[in-house]
Amino acid sequence: MSFGASGTCWPQLGGASGMLHRTGVVMAPRRGISGDGSDAAARHVAGSKVWPQWTMSSSVEDILLGGSNNSTDMKLNDFLRSNLGDEWVVERKGNVIMEAFVQEPDAYVQDQRLLRIIFNLTEYQEMERELDEMKILLEAITKLHHEGVVSLEQWRDYEGKDTVTPLARGKLNAALTQVLREAWRKAEERVRRAQEMKFTFSTNIEDVLFKGGVRVKEKKLNDFLTMELGGRGVVGTNRSVLLKEFFKDPTKYIRDEGVLKEIQITDAYERMERAVRDEIIFEKD
Repeated sequence: MSFGASGTCWPQLGGASGMLHRTGVVMAPRRGISGDGSDAAARHVAGSKVWPQWTMSSSVEDILLGGSNNSTDMKLNDFLRSNLGDEWVVERKGNVIMEAFVQEPDAYVQDQRLLRIIFNLTEYQEMERELDEMKILLEAITKLHHEGVVSLEQWRDYEGKDTVTPLARGKLNAALTQVLREAWRKAEERVRRAQEMKFTFSTNIEDVLFKGGVRVKEKKLNDFLTMELGGRGVVGTNRSVLLKEFFKDPTKYIRDEGVLKEIQITDAYERMERAVRDEIIFEKD
């Protein structure tokens, strides 16, 4: 704690592990890898009990903006009253919404000491981050709409994923992965039920080996790239290509040699290639 000239006790501003704000106030550090969207995702998960049930027809806008809590619509005086107490409300311009205040604090509060206290509040820092993220997401929505990507299904085969900011790309890929995994789960459940119905003494070795599951080799290439590699290498014309065809001649489907090499050195690629190869071998036997 530190003390002002009048003897008033003020909270200490900043800390050794903090980050310097433009006002000179040290901000609490963000979690996650900078720029990869993981910090925002962590906050979303922490504050959510149930993930939204997206579908392929879900809109890009709904997915990117669906988690917004509109805290920036709060009035300045409501924010001050909630976080500092009634004695801190301002007489003039106290009804301005926090979104406007964050963009130009000095226009609404001239007391520099009060501003420093506000800037050091975790709630205020979170609000700043929320507005920064909102701006990034709105720019991504505009870019994608301009390129004809309006739904999750269109994002699925969009070849320009790498040109979208990590925050927006992470949210869209997470939603797509959720949809794909749910579809895969339902497909496996259908196969399992069908196998249970026809299970007899004549069950062949293939049924035993694969336990009635959906074959990995029947998985679509673009779905694999999205679920395992964040969409790296996705090409719209490959939307119907199965993994069993892809692994026969990878260069036929991913013509960018650099991208293909990056994919082929990953554990996910090696694991999936081995699984497909094993399935093909068992079928031949």
